[in-house]
Amino acid sequence: VPDHRAPVVTHMVWYKVGAVDEAEGKSGIAHLFEHVMFKETDDLAPGEFDSIVSRNGGVSNAFTSWDYTAYFERV
Repeated sequence: VPDHRAPVVTHMVWYKVGAVDEAEGKSGIAHLFEHVMFKETDDLAPGEFDSIVSRNGGVSNAFTSWDYTAYFERV
């Protein structure tokens, strides 16, 4: 019996950059950049990527840690 609530695939991209890489007095830049990466691209309008993922039953998200930033889609 298919269970469509369970994720079929998760795609993650990890970058070895995080809060540890911020200059003193510039805290939050890594997290801000994480959000900027979700904005428009040369090929996709703002929100279009999330819309494509959502139409296919998925979600996308990201997080920033001390030494990594990760982006993922689960469909």
